[in-house]
Amino acid sequence: MQARRWPIPAAFSLLAVLACSSSPPEASATFCGRLARTTACPERTDCDPTLVAACGDAIKSVQPSIERAASDCLASGICSGTQCLGKALLLAESTPEHAALAAGYCARCAAGTAGCETGFYKKGTGAPGAVVLPYSPAIATRVLDTCTVDAGCDATFHTCASGVLAEALAPLGADAATCLKNAFRPDETKTTPGGPTVLSCTAKNCAGCCRNDQCQEGREGGACGAGGAQCETCSPGESCRDGRCEKPCSPDTCIGCCDGTGKCQDGTTSATCGAGGISCKACTSGFTCSSRQCIDVSCKTTCTTGCCSASGCQSGVTQAACGKGGAVCAVCGSGRTCKAGACAIDPASLWDVIIVSAELPPSTPGGNAWDGFGGLPDPFCKAFSSEGTSSHSGQTATENDTLTPFWGTKTLISVRASELLSSFSVEVWDADTAFNDHVGGCKIPLLPSVFDGLLMKTTCPATASGVSIKISYRVTPRT
Repeated sequence: MQARRWPIPAAFSLLAVLACSSSPPEASATFCGRLARTTACPERTDCDPTLVAACGDAIKSVQPSIERAASDCLASGICSGTQCLGKALLLAESTPEHAALAAGYCARCAAGTAGCETGFYKKGTGAPGAVVLPYSPAIATRVLDTCTVDAGCDATFHTCASGVLAEALAPLGADAATCLKNAFRPDETKTTPGGPTVLSCTAKNCAGCCRNDQCQEGREGGACGAGGAQCETCSPGESCRDGRCEKPCSPDTCIGCCDGTGKCQDGTTSATCGAGGISCKACTSGFTCSSRQCIDVSCKTTCTTGCCSASGCQSGVTQAACGKGGAVCAVCGSGRTCKAGACAIDPASLWDVIIVSAELPPSTPGGNAWDGFGGLPDPFCKAFSSEGTSSHSGQTATENDTLTPFWGTKTLISVRASELLSSFSVEVWDADTAFNDHVGGCKIPLLPSVFDGLLMKTTCPATASGVSIKISYRVTPRT
């Protein structure tokens, strides 16, 4: 029987959001780019080298929300691509094509079932759509066209969807296809009761870092750290400086441009011109570097009241071409307006705050283990914003037994820019059975420059009631 797609009485639209720059993301900031730099990762599974080799094609089979979350996971310090894909599955969002599949299944395969569409992708319940949710919109559409044709198709849906998935992933090769599928079927988190642990390597007796209860100098990429903290293994390309792994120049670490040696440059000279962590360019004869872009010198000279674009002098007063004094026209992007020839945050624009990850020290302020019997903490993060009588708050899920939790969740949603600029703070807590323990936190002053969706990292200092922690987050326009 020929497969056919049943009409679904729902309309879906995809909103395109203008970025502040029309340049595509640097490859090094993508999931595949970051994965390729993790060859020395001690957390690597047998599947990670296979995923590195096939990443360019494999990631096309994954839906966008998982790719972004997995990339953030790698940027947060976790260096196994397999682990990050599994963690990202918890953050998967239904695309319009996935929603159409849910509607088609509920209309044809499970007609009359209460709450069918709501529960079609519900995590942790064995929902029928779980096998399809991690994969691309194109795969979701193929499953819709093939597996939701006949009335009562619920009995055959899982087998049919698995067959479509196997066919779609076959071009990757058997090993890569298996590794990708297994990344989305991670084993249940296992914990062991263990026993009390006595540490002989501590901040009191080790100026470097601790590994396997032995003090290391903390100056090498394979064992980097200071102050008796646990040693880190720097990713390929990183260097250990002052007890910290420093990431290479990339869109996440450089507002200017990256030169040929991998060093971040300001990006404002004709010899090294560029912005957003892209490769620096040398402006050719007749061009000069202005606002980190090479522009025609003649336009800069004659366009005194407006701004210069590829098509010449512009008025410089619109959101799509904003500027003055012959500078390069800027595209202000979502949530911004053009005021007096400069892009500025619209105070009334709405934004989301994504709490990405955190880094916690191995012990409490008193030097004790976080949980009984030497166990690790179960961290979750709270975020707060306020302006006058308006306030918002949100909380991540709890990550069990870890000093490096990865959440990647929208914790504050639809908050006015003015409120975030007025007051924004975070708190990390350790979830316990009886009561939760405060780990640390701080107020984070937000500047307009962070409203670009870039990954930001802040160190909250130790206080009387909390330890020093590192928090990674993004501020993104509400869509």
